[in-house]
Amino acid sequence: MIRIRLVTPWLKPFIATGQLALTIYVAHVLIGMGMLEVLGLLYNQNLPFAWAPLWPFASLQCCFLTFGAGVLPAGRWNS
Repeated sequence: MIRIRLVTPWLKPFIATGQLALTIYVAHVLIGMGMLEVLGLLYNQNLPFAWAPLWPFASLQCCFLTFGAGVLPAGRWNS
């Protein structure tokens, strides 16, 4: 029986990056845009409304960069 090895070691980082990108895209569409659609805020909004979520998320990102990867990625919820 012949086995073809499709996932080589050099390909694994690209697979992980693709999975992460797909997860972020799906979450953006389903959670973010879905919530705006339900609230009736998806269309015809001004620029300050669109930029408002930037500041909390940017602050959260700065905290992750300063203090580490966070609780979930590091597996710290079990300790």
